[in-house]
Amino acid sequence: MTLQEYVGVGNKDTFCQWVETKTRMLGSIKGMTSIKFGVYERKDPNKKPKNYENDKAYSWLRGYGKNRTEAFQNVKKRHN
Repeated sequence: MTLQEYVGVGNKDTFCQWVETKTRMLGSIKGMTSIKFGVYERKDPNKKPKNYENDKAYSWLRGYGKNRTEAFQNVKKRHN
């Protein structure tokens, strides 16, 4: 799975979008920010949240790595 298949602004066919919207009968995880997925693409690239690592388009938990590629690889490793 690529990062774009995992999460993407405006893409209704990503893994994260499916988990949030297609599995509601199992329980809802809505209401929290997208950081719950470890790494996410921001709607507004200029709004970089504090306390997270950020690049021009993505944000991720600091413990996952120094760049989006490393962060996504660590998300996949930790949740495999």
